[in-house]
Amino acid sequence: MSQGDLSFAQVFPRGTTYQTDYDTQLTQKLKEGYTGVINHTWDGKPVSHNGIKIKMHWHFEKIRGAPHKRVVVVEFSAPLYDDPEPPAPPGPTPHLWDYEVVEFFFANNDGHYVEVEVGPHGHWLVLFHKGYRDCFNAGEDVDLDVENTFDMGTWNCRLEIPLAYFPAKVTKFNAYSIHGAGEDRQYEALNPVTDGALKQPNFHKLEYFKKVDTLRFIPETYNNQVFVDAKYGNMWSVVAPDDDEVEPKRQKRENDWFSLQMEKSVIKHDEFCVLCGTILPIPRTAPCVIRCTNCDSGWSVPVRRRELVYEYKKVYHKVQADLDDDSAPPEEGSIVEHSCTKCEYGFATFSTRQTRSADEGQTVYYTCMKCKWTDVEFS
Repeated sequence: MSQGDLSFAQVFPRGTTYQTDYDTQLTQKLKEGYTGVINHTWDGKPVSHNGIKIKMHWHFEKIRGAPHKRVVVVEFSAPLYDDPEPPAPPGPTPHLWDYEVVEFFFANNDGHYVEVEVGPHGHWLVLFHKGYRDCFNAGEDVDLDVENTFDMGTWNCRLEIPLAYFPAKVTKFNAYSIHGAGEDRQYEALNPVTDGALKQPNFHKLEYFKKVDTLRFIPETYNNQVFVDAKYGNMWSVVAPDDDEVEPKRQKRENDWFSLQMEKSVIKHDEFCVLCGTILPIPRTAPCVIRCTNCDSGWSVPVRRRELVYEYKKVYHKVQADLDDDSAPPEEGSIVEHSCTKCEYGFATFSTRQTRSADEGQTVYYTCMKCKWTDVEFS
């Protein structure tokens, strides 16, 4: 392996146990959320009743001693038809689409989509598809937080879809309602079929889904790839393997400024976690995937062969030369949480220089990653 072929550590924010700014700092779109109404039959005819109003918004809840809650909250109000309920007890229910149900489909451009179904009697079904009707789970082992209330003839439902349930890069959405029996069975859609190409309802035709602005219910960067957390694991491992199974390709996203800055920092100092500064363990086998022992961040790095160690010696000597030169600016280091005194941004690069004697302490530099303002602390 030549020196030009070296690849360094890369941050993959596929899952996290810590709280980030993306969780709590709501943009204007996240505050507004998403709204829609199911008011047409599956083939585009107006329904004869009040439409089903749908609302979606992001919800983060910090839970002590457990994985934090990151969910998309879906709320809707629908007419209650009081159809016969499934014979199974409330919970995951196969073939729930044969009963009174409201369904939600979230899809990406690769044909991956999640199907979430809920009924008025506490039943639900969550199915993951890697292609057209190509489901890779039975649905019986997938939980869902559902709350149903009733007001006269209205069914009010609130459900929480964990972030880990969504495929990567969701771009399209559709919602459906099914009720009635026999010849009176009714199929209704948020985005109906309008070209007359289908003779019967088929909710898995993604070409009839419409684009959805995910920034209204999923924070920036969380939609870039499958989210993996300690509670649910990787629900999409069939199409998005874990880091320790396949080393992901390095892809820089121009609109993901923070991740790009973290990659720059890692290229310089991949011995430390750029999020919390903890020393990372040294991988011994390939493909090399390590996790921070403090914040559980996932990292993919090369095996530290002799060439890589030699590269580190060169970097160390360069830094040492800069430290010996009082006129040299401090090197940028790991990314840490630090509130900028100028713009109040929450992340900065951390670096130190021994400008005084060991007994007196050291000088610490925090350079804001947003405005580049440098705060200096004397310890």
